[in-house]
Amino acid sequence: MRGDVVADDFGLVLEGCAAVRVPDPERTRELRRRFLSMVLDGVAGAGVTGDDADALPGPPPEPGELNWRWRRSG
Repeated sequence: MRGDVVADDFGLVLEGCAAVRVPDPERTRELRRRFLSMVLDGVAGAGVTGDDADALPGPPPEPGELNWRWRRSG
């Protein structure tokens, strides 16, 4: 796995998978698995590590940073 990936990065991956939806439930499952597999292959770094790996842009999400839209205001 890429050295610059943290557990909190996966919240958006799971949300992205959940957002894939078509009228056919079986096709929805297939597309979600395809999307997840594609993302995980990318996270694995395809064997590129160290100085040869491209750094991910920006810092990783802070704990709780991606939950703001689910919190009730006021």
